[in-house]
Amino acid sequence: ERLGRSLVLPAAVFAMAVGLGLECVAPGWALFVGGAGIVGFGSGSVEAGMNGLFLDRFHENRGRALSRLHLCFSLGALAAPLVIGALVANGVAWRLPFAATCLMVIGVGLRLVTRDLGVPRLAAATASGHGPRARAAVPLPLVLFALAIACYVASENGVSSWLVRFLDAAPVEVATVALSLFWAALSIGRVVASRFAHRFAPIAVATACGLAAGAAIVAAVVVPWVGASIALFAIAGLACGPIYPMIMASAGALY
Repeated sequence: ERLGRSLVLPAAVFAMAVGLGLECVAPGWALFVGGAGIVGFGSGSVEAGMNGLFLDRFHENRGRALSRLHLCFSLGALAAPLVIGALVANGVAWRLPFAATCLMVIGVGLRLVTRDLGVPRLAAATASGHGPRARAAVPLPLVLFALAIACYVASENGVSSWLVRFLDAAPVEVATVALSLFWAALSIGRVVASRFAHRFAPIAVATACGLAAGAAIVAAVVVPWVGASIALFAIAGLACGPIYPMIMASAGALY
């Protein structure tokens, strides 16, 4: 908001590239972990900045725009492990996917440098003297939105990180397909949300989908049959799809 997106977003993308480059050439574990920290710093800045950019550019149709934005996230989470896993399984050195990703990230950064990302509406209003005054305390709705995001991301990452381990009784090929189904269903959920969610209040969509996703995950954990558990995790992925974009759209409507 203070320095402008045209500076902050490209810088954050280039930080990701620097971190990936360090991971690629790291001779030891310590430098690799350091590179991962830089990637995380840049990635967090990009995610927050891109959400802000879309909320600003598409303030009249936030839900649809954010669903399409985060569809890209879920497609990446679906495709990257499959592609990189296949490459490494076929003898490709693990450093090469890092190098290729680093080059692609540099390309994105160069593209952002040439784009006019505009001045945030809030910053423009503040500069003109018509913006809101700074708040002394964090408002309760923002705290609740933050808690909702934390719970959603925890559940999404929990399934992503532990699903294969949870299905250890099944062949590893079946378990990895189950994980792919979860992310494929999540992507479908965001496609559906981008088409239809604008007809409803974003907070209502996020609440209904959150309840459905939670119920499906609990059922998937307690059901004794592997096939039914995989199907329920896919249903959970479908319900998870709209949650994060709708939370962001709801927060954007207030702030």
